[in-house]
Amino acid sequence: MKYFYLRVSTLDQTTDNQHIDLEKKYGKADQMFIDHGVSGTKKATERPAFKQMLSVIQPGDSIHLVGVDRIGRNTIDILSTVELLIAAGVNVVSAREGVDFSTTIGKMVLGVIASCAELERNLISDRTKAGLERAKAEGRTGGKRVTDKGTLARKMLHDGHTVAEVMTETGLSRAMVYRLKAESVQNAV
Repeated sequence: MKYFYLRVSTLDQTTDNQHIDLEKKYGKADQMFIDHGVSGTKKATERPAFKQMLSVIQPGDSIHLVGVDRIGRNTIDILSTVELLIAAGVNVVSAREGVDFSTTIGKMVLGVIASCAELERNLISDRTKAGLERAKAEGRTGGKRVTDKGTLARKMLHDGHTVAEVMTETGLSRAMVYRLKAESVQNAV
């Protein structure tokens, strides 16, 4: 049996490109497993779709991925997961790397690629932290910026105006005005 495993880290991402690439290279899969909105930092064997796939694979089956980084972003997790699959008699095929991971050279290449996936994840994290630190040093904080409408709505709520009046005056949604109202109550405590 031929399986495709696809993963994206956030819910607003799509697996469409992964699916198209795999079908172009390997044809149709017998079954596809998708972890949608699951970080590569979470162990592969703890992800819902990956666990489901592990429960159905048999010796002689093949798992096709767009890239090894779909298995994970941690070198040890990637290596142990691929070793688990190979030990179960399953062939792991990566379109991007184009290597048979069951061979000696394939295992060496896997180690390098797994390290690169982890490095990429760490660099993203480092850049994010550096950006947040720089913003903090410049006096900026995270989160959505307060708009003039938000400031006006807060003032109106503080002055005792009703939610309907604030909505009419500012054009903010009912949910937003109630959120601001709840914020002001929480800040008062």
